Amino acid sequence: MVNELILEFQTLTPLFLGGAEPGRPELRPPSLKGALRFWYRAVDPNFKEGEGRFFGGTDDKKKEGQSPFSLRIIPTNTAPPLCGWEGFKVRRFNTGSEVKTQNGLVYLGFPFQMGKKDFQDRKPEAIGTGYRFTVRCVFLRGAEDPKLRQAVLSSFWLLGHLGGIGSRSRRGFGSLALLNWQTVGNSWPEMAELPLLQGRAGVKEWVEGWRQAKNCFRTWFPKPEPVMRDKKEINHPHLGDTYNLVIQVRSFEQKAWDAALAEMGSHLQTFRLRRQPDYDRVKLHLRGSQYLTQTPERAAFGLPLTFRYSSQHGSVTFTPYNPSLEDAKSALSRHASLLHLRLVLLNGRLHPLYLRLNGTVSGEKSQHVTIQGQNCRLRPIGENNLGVDLL
Repeated sequence: MVNELILEFQTLTPLFLGGAEPGRPELRPPSLKGALRFWYRAVDPNFKEGEGRFFGGTDDKKKEGQSPFSLRIIPTNTAPPLCGWEGFKVRRFNTGSEVKTQNGLVYLGFPFQMGKKDFQDRKPEAIGTGYRFTVRCVFLRGAEDPKLRQAVLSSFWLLGHLGGIGSRSRRGFGSLALLNWQTVGNSWPEMAELPLLQGRAGVKEWVEGWRQAKNCFRTWFPKPEPVMRDKKEINHPHLGDTYNLVIQVRSFEQKAWDAALAEMGSHLQTFRLRRQPDYDRVKLHLRGSQYLTQTPERAAFGLPLTFRYSSQHGSVTFTPYNPSLEDAKSALSRHASLLHLRLVLLNGRLHPLYLRLNGTVSGEKSQHVTIQGQNCRLRPIGENNLGVDLL
């Protein structure tokens, strides 16, 4: 008998995700499966043993191959509504004036502004908010394996409660809400252990539900015994012992998603703006008065990281350091942030949620940082500095 897991989702913020037609968004199964892989790695400390078997892999020794399930995405009612950055009227969220102008929505969605002035052909559209779609997860084999069911359920649950899809999904765009799930064929007893939280009455009830889900994950995915654990540090983003999660009591109407993101972005922008000692150190470096030798604390938010000074008419960009490449300009230029911002649908209203995962932080330990265009390795962030304390 073919088993199916059917899930209903809703977009809470615009979803910028490219498709076959340039500039036009398209939600496709490969993108969805990629997001599921991310959250499976985040929740299972022993993901190396199960990822290829559950989501597809090429290791013959582990008997990997094609994933045992396939995905179909079906619009619930109509085709997805489309929207663009120009229609968001972002200037209404401006505070301050001239060079001191701040805008939290612009800050979180800065790549989407480049369409009109800088890139005439780049005017990306997004799938709008309130769009509901169904995911049909069809299992051709393996549905009797509880480990497979746990991996799939936990990945979908985390995507629909903590994650998102598409460009800037770590900064609030592409937030999804998992509204409902059910099975066709054999029942899955694990579903009763993992509560859906969208209908909870308030933040307190949501947090209680999250604790229940977290305990469920720890039961499903226990840490390996010390003798079996890989001695190498877990570098990928994951829900380790020191992750941090904050959900705000203050809420917004669903149509006010932009105001919610603007407030979240403003909080982050204010925290980072002119933060010392980074601001003065980089400015002195740009002047040539005192060259940098230590990684700026703000590198902990991810790379690349650019400092711009209108008074100096210049900028400095920091990127990951890769000594294996002779040309530093061709080195890998990105290291994603461990800080995730998104909106949560709770009893019909949107609540801002901040999540900081565990993982390797730019500028600390083995993740060295360099100045773009220079083949130099900066000293790590000091132990008494900002470090990984992002929240």
